[in-house]
Amino acid sequence: MGEVVFLAHRKKSGTTDTTSIEVLSCGTCKNKTWMVVYEASGDGFPRMRCTCCGTDGGRFGWVNTP
Repeated sequence: MGEVVFLAHRKKSGTTDTTSIEVLSCGTCKNKTWMVVYEASGDGFPRMRCTCCGTDGGRFGWVNTP
């Protein structure tokens, strides 16, 4: 079993604290509800999609580390 890799996004004041909980809102319509789409071609990583306008939120998941 691999280790957990924490990914943080950048914001104006630096990086996000990985011990916090944040609500993600869509950059297009400001909706805060996301759906997870599992695709056969997704290489095992599901895609987040906004439930209101369909904006693609990108793929997410676990990564094995050496």
